[in-house]
Amino acid sequence: MTADLPRRRILVVCAAAGLVVGLIVTFVVMAMVRTEGERARADEAANAAEQLCRQVERQGGLCVVDPGDLQGDTGPAGPPGRGVDSVECVAGTWTVRYSDGEVVHNAGPCTGSRGPAGPSGEPGDDGADGNDGTQGEPGPQGIPGSPGPSGPAGPSGDDGRGIATAECNPATGLWEITYSDGTTDADAGPCVDIS
Repeated sequence: MTADLPRRRILVVCAAAGLVVGLIVTFVVMAMVRTEGERARADEAANAAEQLCRQVERQGGLCVVDPGDLQGDTGPAGPPGRGVDSVECVAGTWTVRYSDGEVVHNAGPCTGSRGPAGPSGEPGDDGADGNDGTQGEPGPQGIPGSPGPSGPAGPSGDDGRGIATAECNPATGLWEITYSDGTTDADAGPCVDIS
């Protein structure tokens, strides 16, 4: 009775594996009749069936289905992928032109972050003097200054002339003046009213 336990265990494992494989086969067959996009799922199911068979064999059982028979034929090669004709860094982002004519203007940053500022350079030479500017408007008149000190006395002037004689001419009614320097003035103003 004890010797039958490993055999029963193997049979149970084989039965379970057969059930699992049967389910996988069903899923694979259904996947094969579906659209092209689901063929990848069929391949995954075949891989899972192969792994289950390996587990059954490690337990001493026998896999009743060859997982290789579940995988379909290799499909035709797909169309060639597009290439890159040119790559240009514009305003900090990559502009990529593909061989099929499509242009992607924002294909990611092409410049890094700004680095630290460099050390200050040496002072340059003095520049040439600039031209004179235009003359400005006159400013307001300033406050008058204080009177300066009196200057020294000047030299004496020449003696002025005096009046030697003054006579009233009755014919003209005017003063006739004779000065001390000998000059005369016959019209030195009225002396009588002759009107």
